[in-house]
Amino acid sequence: MSKKKTSEKEIAELVTDWHAKIEECQAGWQRTQAEFENYRKRVESDRAGWARLATAEALVQMAPILDDFRRAFAHLPADETDSSWVAGMRQVEKHFRTVLVKAGLEPIDEGGSFDPNLHEAIAYEHHPELAEDSIIDVIELGWKLAGRVIKPAKVRVSRGQADGE
Repeated sequence: MSKKKTSEKEIAELVTDWHAKIEECQAGWQRTQAEFENYRKRVESDRAGWARLATAEALVQMAPILDDFRRAFAHLPADETDSSWVAGMRQVEKHFRTVLVKAGLEPIDEGGSFDPNLHEAIAYEHHPELAEDSIIDVIELGWKLAGRVIKPAKVRVSRGQADGE
């Protein structure tokens, strides 16, 4: 059996080839690691987005309860406005509003001028005391979540004074 001796040149070529393969494997590993990190961040972001969406949907479903409280209080008989039961219900309404605000909901300003980005006009009426595009009445409260309108306020809007007034 004869053993072939490897020359220094061949050894240097083998070492160079192995270094190239090691660098190629290392570059592939680094790419895979970066891709996995991007994937992890994307999944985390998607998960947070879905959670925000679910929260927003739940909050939008609960927000009309405050409108129901407002309507109920607006129709209280005059002799019952000071009862302890009504005071208790006002506390429940206040607590419910606080819970929604702590969950991230912000009520849209109820007064001022009509803004189509914040309000949905359900009626236009002439009003003797208000300028055109002033809000006469808020029918349903509007809400923002994280600065985005998730439910516009439904409002009655003034068309100004009627002709002849």
